[in-house]
Amino acid sequence: MPVLPTHARTRRRRSATCVRAGFGLSASWTPDVFGGERLAVLAAQAQVSGREASLNQVRLVLAANTAAAYIDLRWAQSQLQILSDNEQIRARALKLTQERLHFGLSTQLDVARAQNQLQDLQAQIPRFQSAVQHQLSLIAVYSGRTPESVDGLLLANAREIPLPAQSVPQMLPSEALLKRPDVRTAYATVEQRAAEVGVSRAQRYPQFRLNLADGLLASSYLGLPTLTDNLFSAALNATSPIFNAGRITANIDASESRMRESQLGLQQTMLQALKEIEDNRSDLVSGSVQVQRLGGALDASGHALRLSTELYKNGASSFLDVLDAQEAYLRDDESLNQAKREHALAAVALYRSLGGGWDLPGTVTAVSANN
Repeated sequence: MPVLPTHARTRRRRSATCVRAGFGLSASWTPDVFGGERLAVLAAQAQVSGREASLNQVRLVLAANTAAAYIDLRWAQSQLQILSDNEQIRARALKLTQERLHFGLSTQLDVARAQNQLQDLQAQIPRFQSAVQHQLSLIAVYSGRTPESVDGLLLANAREIPLPAQSVPQMLPSEALLKRPDVRTAYATVEQRAAEVGVSRAQRYPQFRLNLADGLLASSYLGLPTLTDNLFSAALNATSPIFNAGRITANIDASESRMRESQLGLQQTMLQALKEIEDNRSDLVSGSVQVQRLGGALDASGHALRLSTELYKNGASSFLDVLDAQEAYLRDDESLNQAKREHALAAVALYRSLGGGWDLPGTVTAVSANN
């Protein structure tokens, strides 16, 4: 960009025999012959773009952490519901053993085992109640609220863990990497460093400055008619960095080194991003299969629990079979709940690895150091 400073001045002088008055205007223009100023502007634009991408990275992390906290909240609430359901099952089993003991069909050992199973399960409930409160407070912090304000929200009401969509793309385009804020930050850094190389190289060449001056001078001697003169001058100055060649060469080498470093950083960032995308996509697919299979296992263990309870009630099975069935049913129920949590977290991780789908502004024009 050319520099065009302008100066104006007036002067009036009076003596016994002469009266003089003048007006002057001067301007200078520094043309950007070798593109140093233009590249400096592009470097600043790339820096601004990198700062915006860094801001989007903070927003993306905050959104992903909030979603993960919401999933953990629903997981803890579902875990409480599982424990509550199994508590009722074991309470009915305890009542059944006490009734059979009353009629001489059971032993004190069966009653003691049933009480132990019930109390062991009840001891787990406070831990998940505390986990629910922790996640509510965490969501409040992420959303800029106080922990007390979350109690009035619908989050306090238990809900199922949200399940991701069944359709997952088998291959994801590499263009999706440009939506990642960290990739865009690294890309903007490369553009900034490349432009800075051009700025450093432009310092090897001379700088030109065009100076223009114009003015008007009026003089009057001893009351004679006023004489006026037009004053105009033009000069072209050139400044060459003859004695700064070593410093300029060192600056060029340093800027080129920083550019190569930023290029390696961009390459590593993109490779890491591709790995994260593929890993998270694989986790999402395998998580869906795991949820389906554990759902079938839970149905089978529930059926086994009902059969063992009926057989024990009719005296055709021991209470140990009921205890084993209760443990299997609780284990499968908790495993399914955990699998749903991991499946949902995999979807959040994939969303984060794809950049979260931000609406991005236009990209900064790439700058080559050779320019």
